[in-house]
Amino acid sequence: SLPHYAEDLQHLQIVIERRKEQTRTFFDSVTDPHKDLQHQSLDGHFYRQVALSLLPAHSPVVLDLGTGTGLLIPSLLEQADQVIAVDASTTMLDLARQNANSQIDRTDFRLGDLEHLPVADGEADTAIACMVLHHLSNPSQALAEAYRALKPGGQIAIVDLHQHNDESLRDSQADLWLGFRPDEVTGWLEKLHFDVIGTDIVGEPHSLKLITFKGKKA
Repeated sequence: SLPHYAEDLQHLQIVIERRKEQTRTFFDSVTDPHKDLQHQSLDGHFYRQVALSLLPAHSPVVLDLGTGTGLLIPSLLEQADQVIAVDASTTMLDLARQNANSQIDRTDFRLGDLEHLPVADGEADTAIACMVLHHLSNPSQALAEAYRALKPGGQIAIVDLHQHNDESLRDSQADLWLGFRPDEVTGWLEKLHFDVIGTDIVGEPHSLKLITFKGKKA
């Protein structure tokens, strides 16, 4: 009923699209992943191991949401017959192909927005979102897309930042969210009808804390 309602919605959409483009531009411009993508208070090896520990022992098809440089792919292929690696950045996908190396024939690289996944309904058995949701304008929509892409009974594993106040990550790592409250992510998952079967807060000393979630599609 507000007089400028439609105009406000249009402006909101413009802001969201601008943020998406800023994120894509940041990752497309990466020249040295070890320097440009590593924050001093985050241990990449640690959070990747945490993410892998949340996965089933074996899945025919694993969907890697926001694969980035593909550092998870070799380990995922030890637990899966095929990996679908999705990212919005062509630069990241090129780097991910290099990391897949000799097992590239078992990895399907797809360029696409996580909020509009280039994945068919029920195509994946398991989805993993490792340190990606805080880069998205609408993380709950990405989770909805993951739900759609999973088979009934399929599982999702999430590792992301616990809510923090390190504003520097907005510029240095193109973070749109300064982490999340655990109840916030749990609420998104439950609204989508995921059964939340595990949550935790983890982290090493002098590091930003992580939140983890395991969910199962009803």
